[in-house]
Amino acid sequence: DDWAACDTFCSALRKTIVRKREEFLEAKVEKLLDDSREFAVRVGLVILMCAYVEPDYLNLIFDRVERLVSKEEYYIRMAIAWLLAECFIKFPEETLSYLKVSKLPKWTFNKTISKICDSYRVDDEMKDLLRKMRK
Repeated sequence: DDWAACDTFCSALRKTIVRKREEFLEAKVEKLLDDSREFAVRVGLVILMCAYVEPDYLNLIFDRVERLVSKEEYYIRMAIAWLLAECFIKFPEETLSYLKVSKLPKWTFNKTISKICDSYRVDDEMKDLLRKMRK
């Protein structure tokens, strides 16, 4: 029940997960994302961010985020925004296309935009475009 413990734990697992991504995805991540507990879902999302932000997994990430749009828990919504910001930084075109059609709630969508704009890896022109997309 602590965001820092969740995030540190996930970060420490990255190398182990990357070696067996498919097995880990099916055995653990999917179950975490379907869990009813806020921090279990957050762990699933942060694991996606730490080990799955790759071209082959982008559509899966966007699909899993869409499945969670009804979640109202703060730490889940923050993890979604963080995950999508990381996706955007690495894959801006694909993530921008997703954001344009996403069903994210206003708060989560705007927090995603905010997190992307906080990055030094996104140019000012793109930040201006994203700010205009806020709901």
